[in-house]
Amino acid sequence: MSKEQKTYSIFTIVIIASLFGLFSGAIGQILIQNYFEDQLPWRQNIDASNYQKNNIIIREAKKVVIEQDAKIESTINSIKNDMVGIFINKFPASVPIDELNEEVKKELALLNELEEAKNQKQFTPINPEEYYQFNENIAQGLIISSDGWIISNLALDNQQEGNTKLIKEEKLPTNYSVITQDKKIYDVIKIIRDEDTGFTLLKINTPENFTIKSFLPKQNIRPGQFAIIANWDEKYWFSSISEIKNYSGLIKNSDTLNDEIILSNNLPTTFNGAGVFNITGEIIGLVKDKTIKPINHYSGIFNSLNQEKEEVKRPKLGINYINLSLLHGSEQSKLKGALIYPDTEGISVYGNSKAELAGLQKNDIIKSINDIEINAQNDLVDLINKYSIGDEIVIKYISEGEEKEVKIEL
Repeated sequence: MSKEQKTYSIFTIVIIASLFGLFSGAIGQILIQNYFEDQLPWRQNIDASNYQKNNIIIREAKKVVIEQDAKIESTINSIKNDMVGIFINKFPASVPIDELNEEVKKELALLNELEEAKNQKQFTPINPEEYYQFNENIAQGLIISSDGWIISNLALDNQQEGNTKLIKEEKLPTNYSVITQDKKIYDVIKIIRDEDTGFTLLKINTPENFTIKSFLPKQNIRPGQFAIIANWDEKYWFSSISEIKNYSGLIKNSDTLNDEIILSNNLPTTFNGAGVFNITGEIIGLVKDKTIKPINHYSGIFNSLNQEKEEVKRPKLGINYINLSLLHGSEQSKLKGALIYPDTEGISVYGNSKAELAGLQKNDIIKSINDIEINAQNDLVDLINKYSIGDEIVIKYISEGEEKEVKIEL
């Protein structure tokens, strides 16, 4: 056989073998799909829940878990001093030396310190554990200002309730004390009852400045964010934000705050009055009867706390409106602003309100407050709530197709 014939024969054999292999593969695929597919493990869906942790490999998973745990621990250590317990005052947090009797002096075992303090005209600190059981707190609170303002779930009796009335120390029918995590006791010298939210604000007598956590703006609160709910007694609940819900409906009131933060799991009742923080330690909100109110609800009243007034109130504009950015549709999708619109009682602008005095009326569209555009992220009620009584704002609006501008003192 010649060399050319041998080469041709080998080439023919290779072609026949290839065709036979392709044919066998096709037949095998048909048989597997019709008869054996369900019996082959690599062709079945994998249920990860049936596998132990060491069966599923996540690249550098240990590092991720350790870093997150370390961050959570660091945040907890930083926020635990922001929460305080509120007690009925059993003994003044600090008393003049001359007012201490011999029995109290012996109980405290501070005879030497008392003599030195007397010479220096100092006050003698009281050990909280000598007079208070830490589980006897009647409420808890969150420190919100460096000079000692606290927002709490303290329930006041009828004698103390009022529409954000400032109650001073000499008028308090019940004396309260505040105890911090480092076991310091402070006397409450002022109380404000906020009827709009149901929370109570307390001012303590303190010579020191507290370190305050920053407040997370509402537009930065988003679903999926990790949340740490902290009690004053160092109990914590971990969750994530499911949604921010508004109960106002389509027509909103410029002066009513109806937002609520919804968690992905149910919060125990023992966390009433707790603070809610994100993983970096910023304050997200406060727990009130198992609901969480965003911290921005209190912006207006926080701004006026240091003003020496007998009454502390939020600024009010006095309109009902529709946020056009929240409407969906081909024509409305590009609209922005707050359309002044009547509620179910037919009221669009309230009588003698700041809005009425400024000339705002039904069907006007408020476009911005101090050049901040009203849209889905910046709602009118949130923008107004940032200011204090007496602040001046510039409202830009459209009335009967004409762009206008007006200054209003809140």
